Amino acid sequence: MDTILTPLVPVAEWTFLTSVKATMVIGLVLLSQKIFNRWLSARGRYALWFAVIASLAVPFNIESPWSVPSPYSLYSALKQSVPVPGMDALHLSGP
Repeated sequence: MDTILTPLVPVAEWTFLTSVKATMVIGLVLLSQKIFNRWLSARGRYALWFAVIASLAVPFNIESPWSVPSPYSLYSALKQSVPVPGMDALHLSGP
C-alpha cells in the first residue's frame, strides 16, 4: 500500500504549500485593501487581486528581496529540523 501512495506525497506537499502561499497573498491583499481603502480605486483593488491569480498560476516560487517568506523554505527547514516518526519510509523529497 505504501508503494502506491509514495508518488502522491510530493503532489500533496505541493498542493498544501501552494495553498499556504495563496492564503498568505490573499491576506496581504485584504490587509492592503483595508489600509489603503481611501486611496484605492476599483481598478486598483482588482489589480491587487491579480497577485493572487498570478501566485496560483505560476507553478514555481519566485524569490525576491521583498518576498514574503516562502512556505517552501519554511517547510524544508522545518522538515530538516524536526524528525517525524514513520516519515522516513515515505522518502519525502523537497520541492
